[in-house]
Amino acid sequence: MRNLLLVAPLALSMGCASAPSEPSAPLTERVSSLVEVFFDGQLYCTGSAAPIGNGIYLTAFHVVDLWEDEYMTSNYTITISIDGFWAAEVMHLGDLDAALVLMDPSLLEEGQEFLAPWPLSLREPSVGEEVIISGWGLGSFWMTEGRATTDDDRLSVPVSPGDSGCPFFREDVGAILGIIIAKDTRAPNHTYVV
Repeated sequence: MRNLLLVAPLALSMGCASAPSEPSAPLTERVSSLVEVFFDGQLYCTGSAAPIGNGIYLTAFHVVDLWEDEYMTSNYTITISIDGFWAAEVMHLGDLDAALVLMDPSLLEEGQEFLAPWPLSLREPSVGEEVIISGWGLGSFWMTEGRATTDDDRLSVPVSPGDSGCPFFREDVGAILGIIIAKDTRAPNHTYVV
């Protein structure tokens, strides 16, 4: 049996934030979406996600991994909301430490829409190249600039709990280059990306 006392601290150390939040910018001005995970109706943690299709979001797997845990879902009610819309399915993307969260478009009310999707780019940023990061660290929407480091799976940018899953992109490319999956605890301003 899983020790539930270890679950919350692990989630917090992995990048989840537990503070509820209100979207602080209109959907048309945002690139990332707010992910909220509820455990038996109570907010458990928050994260970020990149909209990559109509109702399809890419996020770090550890933000939504409770959804995939058979023991947890058979004994507790685990629900995921993105920008206030409820998720229909989560797909783990294996070795990438990422997940796709699929929403149910039939649940949209008249006039509602998901955040406009951005295309994904297979182009990796060059060393020193500036990128823009957009996330929900500590439950508040923010955007900042970062740089690609010499290591192809890291960026130089400070992040906070809740930023897991936030996209990084270049506006001139017009596509999401990847998402943040973890903070490098040995180098505070470096983050791991996929």
